[in-house]
Amino acid sequence: MSLQEYNVDITRFEEWIPWGGLTLPFAIENKDGSFVAIMEYEPYPYDAPALPLPEFPRGWAIWVERQHFARESKDYIVFSWNPFKLNTGRVKNTLGKPIKSQDCRRYFGKELKRLEEQIGKITKVRLLEYQELLDFLSFTLSFKPHTAEMPEIPMYLDVLMSQDLDLRFGDNDIGIGEEKFIVCSLLGMPELEKLFKGFNSVSYRHVRRMLCVNKIQADKLTKKYINGWCANRRYVKKGLMEGLTEGSFCGCYSEYFIFLFDDDNYKNFSEFMVKLLEKMQVCFRIESFRFKDIWWGSLPGIFRADVQYPIVYFQNLGELLQKSTKEEIVVEEADPNAITVLRHLQGRNFGV
Repeated sequence: MSLQEYNVDITRFEEWIPWGGLTLPFAIENKDGSFVAIMEYEPYPYDAPALPLPEFPRGWAIWVERQHFARESKDYIVFSWNPFKLNTGRVKNTLGKPIKSQDCRRYFGKELKRLEEQIGKITKVRLLEYQELLDFLSFTLSFKPHTAEMPEIPMYLDVLMSQDLDLRFGDNDIGIGEEKFIVCSLLGMPELEKLFKGFNSVSYRHVRRMLCVNKIQADKLTKKYINGWCANRRYVKKGLMEGLTEGSFCGCYSEYFIFLFDDDNYKNFSEFMVKLLEKMQVCFRIESFRFKDIWWGSLPGIFRADVQYPIVYFQNLGELLQKSTKEEIVVEEADPNAITVLRHLQGRNFGV
């Protein structure tokens, strides 16, 4: 396939960013026809009831992100929808009845308002609008909370959000100027309070991402994935399957911390982070081989990157949101000079 007819320069970073323009005050319509909206929420109470949300079919993706800067954190939920338009002029992968293809924008806006209302029954939540959306996107790329002003015509967000960034792509890393990213994947959904406390002095993004499928789709994909397990030991296979497919909130799931450091402090922080995670007995992986794929997949609206199997099952969306706690979290230092080390590592990203 040739891209010449589309006048696409694939060496330009903005060509790989999906963001198109604001076609609703609170929603971005991407260049591929998909949609993105972002809500800010307060941490989900431990004793709150389950969120009464519908099953999300294939084509929906959710990012749950904490952005931490200057010792302060904000929590967000990103909803993305890629409508599957049929030759019949209908779209079936909605959260309810099929709709007409020309109604996608209006439908997405209506569903986002409904989701905001439902989540609002459990915890404080609000849809970001206009400049707030740009500030969120800015931090995902640069770890700076504000880099672009809302233009009079809010279009070409891919260019607007990247034009002042000195992004560079190495053989197996990505950086901005003299700084480069670290991606640390978390395995097994560990308790996060101590990790947040341990990384309080540095800027980071913590991301949980789910590429959704409904329960029927999930069960089919799971069976296909494990079909070769214990082929001649059906009772062993049955035991391995027990409890694996419980829950109706399903999809390809990944979780990671992303940091940004200059070359002088990159190694020091990496060593500190490994010691801290090992001290807390957290299963983790410092990404190298899949680094770029995961970094791209962390950006809201990019659902074609970082597709990881097997399918993971949850009871509801609330299991992915951050929990609030009134208990004081005590973190044992990874080494006697841990806090001193942290305070000298990250330069402009420190809130000290």
